[in-house]
Amino acid sequence: MMDISALSRAMSQIGMSAPTAPKSGNVTSSAFLDKIANAMEITKTQETAETQSLSLEERLKQKYPNLVYHVFDGSNRYWQTRNDFPFYKIFQQSTKGEEIENWTPSGPNPDPISSAAQRMTSPIPVGSTAVIIHPKVQERMEQDPEYADEIYKRIEAWFAFDKARNEAIIPGIEARSSRCLAIGEDGDICNVMACSKGEITQSSDDSDNGGDDFWTARAKRFQKYMKLVVEAQILHAQGISKQINLWSLAESQNSKGNSSAGNFSMNQQLSDMQAAQFAISETMSMMNGTELRQALGDTVAGVSIDAVFEATRKAIADFHPALMM
Repeated sequence: MMDISALSRAMSQIGMSAPTAPKSGNVTSSAFLDKIANAMEITKTQETAETQSLSLEERLKQKYPNLVYHVFDGSNRYWQTRNDFPFYKIFQQSTKGEEIENWTPSGPNPDPISSAAQRMTSPIPVGSTAVIIHPKVQERMEQDPEYADEIYKRIEAWFAFDKARNEAIIPGIEARSSRCLAIGEDGDICNVMACSKGEITQSSDDSDNGGDDFWTARAKRFQKYMKLVVEAQILHAQGISKQINLWSLAESQNSKGNSSAGNFSMNQQLSDMQAAQFAISETMSMMNGTELRQALGDTVAGVSIDAVFEATRKAIADFHPALMM
């Protein structure tokens, strides 16, 4: 299919307002088509130059208008191990680098369902996106447009993959999700995180929850499936978004255990299955291809890309065994 807008711009390049068919002769026709082709190539080159002239921050904000962009070291090791890491600060433009770089824990690591842990993500607005760029990477990007383009593609590749795989586990979760990542000194992704808001599927029988509020009921379900939470933490260590997997594991098991209570209508179940099939297909295609692997590099958050892909396949298979057959 021809790009009409590109053709229009190309015609503008050669001073034409509409393609006039040549009166006769192959030479005239060929010359006309060559002229259009050359003009379209010039237009394409100009558009590429315009894109490269934009900074990484500008390019990302074109796609994520509310993006929070930081320049500091986001490789703090506690990001991956502490449930009380101040994630919400990453999504605030006013946050100073030292607030993340120098953060250290005090006391034992809180339970992921505790209020201390929930306070670290609950202030994050739904649909937020944040990026942390190491100062040395920022400096190099300002001098090397090709390197900046490489970093842009890496960030976009991770966001696209993370969205697809999380959607493959819980269809519809992306409508209430937020995510961030940090680019380390070497230009690789050194930390990632995603979280989600909104009600988890619950039984319509209030006797299960004793009339508890959302967070209390959620805590009870997590306690019931603590073995699965441990598995989710293992997945997180392999680059899987911890918060979404915690919610996913609890929601998946809860919906299975309460299907007779009418959690989903038949139509909703069918819709969710179709959405899951599409997301699974997209995720598998990304992992089986070469573009994603090339864009992400060898590791994500210190974990080999092979381990990340394998953990993703396992998580999807665990949640949707029938769809993976």
